[in-house]
Amino acid sequence: MNFFAEHVAAKIVCNNKNVFLNKIHELICRTSLLNINSKIKFRSIEEIRADLEQSFNWNVKSDLQIMQESIKLLQNLSLSVDEKVAALDNLEYYAHQIDNGRDLEKVGGLEIVVQLLNQSTEQLLQKAASVIGAAAQSNNEVQNAVINHGGLVFLLRLINDNQPLTRKKALYALSAVVRGNSHVLEKLIELGGLKLILNIAKDHNAGTLRVKAVSLLYDLIVEQQEVIQDSKIHRSPFFESLIKNGWCHILIPLLKIEDFDTKEKVMQSIEISVKECKKEWIDDQTLSILDEISLSLKKDYELEEDADLKNYIADLRTILNEKIIKLLKEVEV
Repeated sequence: MNFFAEHVAAKIVCNNKNVFLNKIHELICRTSLLNINSKIKFRSIEEIRADLEQSFNWNVKSDLQIMQESIKLLQNLSLSVDEKVAALDNLEYYAHQIDNGRDLEKVGGLEIVVQLLNQSTEQLLQKAASVIGAAAQSNNEVQNAVINHGGLVFLLRLINDNQPLTRKKALYALSAVVRGNSHVLEKLIELGGLKLILNIAKDHNAGTLRVKAVSLLYDLIVEQQEVIQDSKIHRSPFFESLIKNGWCHILIPLLKIEDFDTKEKVMQSIEISVKECKKEWIDDQTLSILDEISLSLKKDYELEEDADLKNYIADLRTILNEKIIKLLKEVEV
C-alpha cells in the first residue's frame, strides 16, 4: 500500500467507532500511523506476523508449515479423493513460488506428488500434474528432482491418456519440467518423448492440445538455437532427433492451424529448418501448399475488421512470402 492510500485507510479505520474488533482496530491504527510518522517505515512480514500472534494469540503459519500439513494429508490413507484434491490444491497455490517449490522437494513432498501420477484416479492424476507444473516452472532444482523421482516416465505415459483433461495437465507439467533444462531434454529424447509430442502436434483431432505441443516444440527449438550459437556446433542432438522423427513432414501442415499465434511460431520454426528440410519440402510440393496458405491469409486480412489483428495478419503474410517462400527458393539443395 502506498503512502496516500495507507494514510486514508488509517484515518477511516481510526475514526470508525463501530469497528467490531477493537484489537484489529488498534493494530491497524498503530501500524498505519507508525508508517506515517516514521517517514513510511514499512514493517517486514515477520514483524507483522509477530504482532498478530502477540495481539490475538494467533498462530500464523509459514508457507512451509502449510505445505507440510498438506503433505501429511496426502499420506493419510483414510482420506477421500476430494480431501486429497483439496490438499493438492493447497500445494499448487504455494508451489508457484520458486523457494516454496524447492522446499516442497526438501521436505519430501514432491516425491509424494510425483508418485500420485502412477495411480488410476483421474482427479488425482490431473491435480498432481498441476502441482508439478506449478513447482517446476523456471526451477531447475525441482525439474531435476522430478526426473530423479521418475516423473518424466509417468508424464510421458499420461500425455497419451484417454482423458483429454489428463493429457492437457500432463503436457502442461511436462512443458514446465523440460523448458530451460538441457539435462531433462536429453532424458526426454532418450525416452522417446519427442516422438510422442510430435504425434500430438500432427494429430488433427487433438484440439488445443495440438497448439500447446507446437508451442512447446517451438520454445525448445529457440532454446537449442541459443545453445548452438554459444557452443558453435552445427546442429544440436535435439534438432537431429526432430529431423529423425519426421519433423520436416509434420511442420508445413501445421500452418493450417487456425490460431494465428501458432501460425507465427510454425513460420519461425520453418525459417530455422529450411536448410535441413528443403529436399523433403520440394518433394512434397510444399511451395504450392505455402501459396495456398498465403492466399488464405490474404482472405483473413480482407475479412478482418479489428485494426490490430488486421496488421498482425498482414505481418504473418509478409513473413510467409518474403522470408519462407523466398528463402526456400534461394537455398541450394
